[in-house]
Amino acid sequence: MSARLEVRDLTVHAGRPGQAPPILDRVSLTLDPGEVLAVVGESGSGKSMTAHSVLRMLPAGLHMDAEGLRLGDLDLLAASSRALDGVRGRRISMLYQQPKRMLDPTATVGSQVAEPLRRHLGMSRQAARRRVVELLAAVGIPDPDRR
Repeated sequence: MSARLEVRDLTVHAGRPGQAPPILDRVSLTLDPGEVLAVVGESGSGKSMTAHSVLRMLPAGLHMDAEGLRLGDLDLLAASSRALDGVRGRRISMLYQQPKRMLDPTATVGSQVAEPLRRHLGMSRQAARRRVVELLAAVGIPDPDRR
């Protein structure tokens, strides 16, 4: 069984290497199909930076190097912007630990769950709504159609 996600010796730095200590230094991980990985640590320990690096969405001014960065058969280091856009949200995503950054209290749960289905999977409003009801039911939300 090949790894679903493989990160080998990921290093992130500001400016040119050697100018300042790396922000991340040689992070490696492998996540196989069916596995769940929880990255925990103190604020500022590099959890979000690692995820942003894997998604190839680093803030301006930061640079990364890695021996390998693969998602299944896709080499994320060599992937074009278009290929990465097709992967983000479909095959790999990031959930922030601060709910205020992730959930909009002025929007319904249904609309927030439907948004990535419509945006990344191209579902119609009706198809996305049906899928949202299925997903809410799957996690035990009572009366998901009404909720």
